[in-house]
Amino acid sequence: MKISLRMNLSDFINKENERDVINKLEDVHYDGIKYYLTLWYKDGTVTPEDIKRFLLDYESHLHFKTKIKVGAKQHPNDFIWYDIVSRENVNPKQRVRFQYVYNNNNQILTALNEFHKAAKFCTSEKPPRVQKRNDYESSNSRK
Repeated sequence: MKISLRMNLSDFINKENERDVINKLEDVHYDGIKYYLTLWYKDGTVTPEDIKRFLLDYESHLHFKTKIKVGAKQHPNDFIWYDIVSRENVNPKQRVRFQYVYNNNNQILTALNEFHKAAKFCTSEKPPRVQKRNDYESSNSRK
């Protein structure tokens, strides 16, 4: 299963919770969950200098595959497994499996905790299923 996470970069870059967000993303990675990370922002909300500083500071903390792109628009073949999005950026036409909608930027860490729980559940080993019926059992043994 391909797990992908999408977040709005401008909601946490240069904010007091920036380091906490990166630490939580790193915790998810160290818990054995491999995921693709897409960070997007609206044109003009983040300066090139901010992106450069962000990449220099956190390049070694962003594991597996991380994409930073301008705009929230998805391509036809893009599918997001877990989307963390603010209420004003919700797009019901986007193809997502799970979506966490938050009202303020303080809820981003809660959203990341929910992503971690969902990803852990979906990637963990499942107990074997017990067969409920046995067609080979003879009808005499039931009497």
